[in-house]
Amino acid sequence: MPTPNQPLPHGGPPAVQSQRLCSMGLVLDPETLKRKARAYGFNEDEAAVFASLALQKLREALSGGQDGRPVTALQIAEAIKKQATEEVDMERRRGQEILEEGMYIVQGLDDDELNRFLENLDDSDDEAGGCLGISEDDPAGPSKRRYIFADDGLDEYFGETEAPYGAADEEPSRRGQPLSLKHHGMDLVTALCQRVELAVELAKHLGAADLLRLYSVSRAFHDALDGHLLSSIRQVIAYRAAEAGRTFPFKLYRRHLVRDPAGRTWAEQVGAGQMDEQRRRQVRTVPGIKYLQLVLVRDRCCREILAMMARHGHRTPPTMYRTLLRTWLLMEVPTSRQREALMRNRELWTDVDLYNAQLFVLKLGMHFNDPIYGTLTYDVPSLMLGQRGLYPLWQALTRRRFTGLEEILRARVRYDFEFEPGPGTETFHDLTVWGVPRSRAGSSWTST
Repeated sequence: MPTPNQPLPHGGPPAVQSQRLCSMGLVLDPETLKRKARAYGFNEDEAAVFASLALQKLREALSGGQDGRPVTALQIAEAIKKQATEEVDMERRRGQEILEEGMYIVQGLDDDELNRFLENLDDSDDEAGGCLGISEDDPAGPSKRRYIFADDGLDEYFGETEAPYGAADEEPSRRGQPLSLKHHGMDLVTALCQRVELAVELAKHLGAADLLRLYSVSRAFHDALDGHLLSSIRQVIAYRAAEAGRTFPFKLYRRHLVRDPAGRTWAEQVGAGQMDEQRRRQVRTVPGIKYLQLVLVRDRCCREILAMMARHGHRTPPTMYRTLLRTWLLMEVPTSRQREALMRNRELWTDVDLYNAQLFVLKLGMHFNDPIYGTLTYDVPSLMLGQRGLYPLWQALTRRRFTGLEEILRARVRYDFEFEPGPGTETFHDLTVWGVPRSRAGSSWTST
């Protein structure tokens, strides 16, 4: 930074210096001024104001004319000092004027008005401003401390019908209630479930079994989901298992529908003329927690089936997951004619899905056969794919069922065992094969 008596534009002959002053090519660098000011103890804002004021005074000196003489740093410093002195004097005069005006108003008061003024002055709190005190709301419920405000000026900020701590018609137990563990014995889950959005976010991160347990034991979680059951289940499925939700729509599972716990009728969902008036007044049916478990469990089983096969070296394309979901849906159809009709749906079963289904059967056969010792048959894959869904296959791959020969034989008897007709065979109605009654033999889900 130049010395007080040193010319500010430097580093060239006088002609060049004069040209810089006349062309407003300021040599004074604002960033350098800021760094110097911060070195002397100024903060960031004060340094910026100082640099801006220095540039302003330099421009005023240049516009005032110096007869070709350069502006020195001493002149700028004197100009800044002069302006600071003027602002201090102006602020002092303004304060004096306000004080004189206040004294004039007080002198015009009579004795009663003066006494009321002094009482309000003694009772007021300098730090609280318009706050008249602090109140404790709902002593039997959650602990809440609130400020009591004066009426003067509240309408300007909150309006005529609003209050500082919420709407006037808001429930007292919910108005201004913070999310805290200190809620009159209220635990964290109960505090979260006071808002439906937070309860749904909590449900999104729970497994199917944990969600059912929490729904069964927590009244707050139960009531939060029941208040908006349809939208809550849709949000959880869209977050956790979107593809499974599209493959298994709740309209196909009437046994898992329940009456809306909130009591909403069909009239709120269906327009006039689309349903008779008596039906419109009935409470509508929505998917329940069982349907949510159905979708989440099938999504998890399909992913784990692919993961187990990949760990054994049988990797599949990324689209195999959606193919397994469609395969599960196909295996739920009870008759061959209905299954054929479903397979003709090109929107549901694309060419990629058909290829993936054949590849999966091939990979499954490779998994259940030893490459050296055999048995080189598809008996186990046929048995697993002949069940009602892929859940038995998931149990077999995770070693939860079908770990012994007898259990596999009993499942095989239920699947496609047939009694050869002969004289007297109808009298053996109590006959069992590997522990399976004759009436149940060959009566598997997909054997028709």
